[in-house]
Amino acid sequence: MILVGDAFAMVVRDQNLVIDPVDMNIILTTIQSHPAVKRAATSLPICLPGVSDEGFLYLTIKYMTPLIGIIYTSLLQDQFAECLEQANLVASTLEKEGITEKLNIAYKKHYITPAISYGKSL
Repeated sequence: MILVGDAFAMVVRDQNLVIDPVDMNIILTTIQSHPAVKRAATSLPICLPGVSDEGFLYLTIKYMTPLIGIIYTSLLQDQFAECLEQANLVASTLEKEGITEKLNIAYKKHYITPAISYGKSL
């Protein structure tokens, strides 16, 4: 998964791993509620009972910039190193191809500030 700002920009998944829209929202909300994940590569277990028999999905989160994050998911707790290696390869490719800069420009140019913030009209 690739996050840009506060939304998923791309989701690619293994065909055996089904994450429903409610779970995607929980993942996004959980990441947003932990600002420390933007400072360093992080492993974050998240309880999603419908995803696996054990009820946990393990997120490996790497932010390339304060705006752009890469998330790998695993059903196994001990795959952080492998997931981080893959996230680093994706980050390197995005940077090398100039996609990171294009995402930053597009976000800044086209982002629409929500009309309602925290239940109050702006």
